[in-house]
Amino acid sequence: MKKVFAFTASNSRNSITFHLLNEILKNMQILDANIVYDIYHSGFIDLKPCLGCGRCFRQGKCPLDKLDDMRILKEKMLDADIIIFASPVYAHNVSGTMKNFIDRISYWLHLLRLSGKLGVVFISTSNNGSEYAESYLVKMLTYLGTNVIGKYRYETINKNAREIEFVESVSSRLIESIKINKGKSNQALEKIFNSFKSTYSSVDRDILEESENSEIRYWVDTGLISYNSLQEYISEL
Repeated sequence: MKKVFAFTASNSRNSITFHLLNEILKNMQILDANIVYDIYHSGFIDLKPCLGCGRCFRQGKCPLDKLDDMRILKEKMLDADIIIFASPVYAHNVSGTMKNFIDRISYWLHLLRLSGKLGVVFISTSNNGSEYAESYLVKMLTYLGTNVIGKYRYETINKNAREIEFVESVSSRLIESIKINKGKSNQALEKIFNSFKSTYSSVDRDILEESENSEIRYWVDTGLISYNSLQEYISEL
């Protein structure tokens, strides 16, 4: 099975972003029976705003996870093979809901927490601003540890004429990209890995072993700090 997690950050009940991505995922399942997916519409889940308390960075957990649906979303992401972040363009950026979603998992950015998974960015826009939103989501998915294999933009101004063609094209391209890139790192990921490893490796060994800082503990306890490359780590997952 190839498990897909998809998060659509549009609160509109008639979200074009959600509709298109859902059609793409359904078509992917037709093309490959091994595809299973969970798609989440931000308008139908409880996602509280980040408190900015910093507890997730220090302790590795968020107090809000007990109060809303974020715990479920995190579990689904960790269990998935492919991660899709989808957002409409608002003011030449991602939606506020997407930004809050990323704020809630921002401590994962220091851990490459989704290493070994494939990432996909999906952006919808009326006619412009998509490059800024796309660039941001690519960066976030890369820092989360995913190998971004697809970046797709849809201009809603011509939606009726292009929808079927767009859905078929994207779904078939994604199926092929998944086959080719599964289990692979890339240059951007290795650069991030080496930067973080250099930072944590410079910490005194005794401090590393005794530290209660959740980031240090993750790098030590998972053995991530001992690998020569992220590819080496991914190959053993």
